[in-house]
Amino acid sequence: MDHVFCRTCGIYPFHEWKSTYRVNLGCIDDLDVLALEIGLIDGRSF
Repeated sequence: MDHVFCRTCGIYPFHEWKSTYRVNLGCIDDLDVLALEIGLIDGRSF
């Protein structure tokens, strides 16, 4: 897994794992992450 950090401010905007990218939604301008609907997943029975 490759963790990518900003050279200027040090924020952790995303990481790459195999062919999948995951984005830190807190880094996206004009997006209210607290207003997003959050679904819980039971990882044991997933």
